Amino acid sequence: MNQLLNDALPIDAAAMLLGLGRTHLLQAAVAGDLEIGVSLQSLIGWKAKRDAEGKAIGEPSEAPIVEQRQDIGMNVEIGFWTPAERFSHKWPDGTIEEYGKSFKADVQVNGKSRTIYIGITQRASAGLDDRARAIVFYNAPPKQRALVEFSGNGDLTTTTKYASPIKEQGGHTHVRLGQSVPAAYNGMATCIFSEIIVGPYAANSVAVVTDIANRDAMLDIMAKHGIIRGVHRGWL
Repeated sequence: MNQLLNDALPIDAAAMLLGLGRTHLLQAAVAGDLEIGVSLQSLIGWKAKRDAEGKAIGEPSEAPIVEQRQDIGMNVEIGFWTPAERFSHKWPDGTIEEYGKSFKADVQVNGKSRTIYIGITQRASAGLDDRARAIVFYNAPPKQRALVEFSGNGDLTTTTKYASPIKEQGGHTHVRLGQSVPAAYNGMATCIFSEIIVGPYAANSVAVVTDIANRDAMLDIMAKHGIIRGVHRGWL
């Protein structure tokens, strides 16, 4: 028994034994509050100390878990959303996807006029054969270009939230828990993608999240995420 208490534990085993989420322990490690690979005895003592202090697991003492870094200038104004005509998009692998439900809005990005289209569809993704998807495009069809994709937490009839991973500024790599998020996302709700989009191959990345309660607010968030990505990539 003493050997078990003193052996170093993998993070998944530690989370299971303490009844905590893996993400919570990772947050604690990022906050500098806990070392991964400590013994069960140390983990029990650490959790008891946090409980006695009334602090949430993973709550940092000073600095935030995710810091934001200096961003390039960005001034975005989004107009009114209106239904758009049905359109299709051909992906690089040759797949043609139809968007029977879509919306459009005129936007100003750093003084330049653009039109943003958001197409709603469903396709096989992360363990669901018909997961809801929302794709943000710029330019009118048929010359549209995809900026970002959002995944729903169900199909088109059950989805209540959409999420889309955030990528490093100008790069292709997802931002992970504890890494800096581009400052343009300041004030936008974020989550861990795999905690909203549950299923095989769902990325364990920081993501923009929005719900369907207010259609225009949801579309604004989707569009802003796409615009940020487009500006960072030099497309807008």
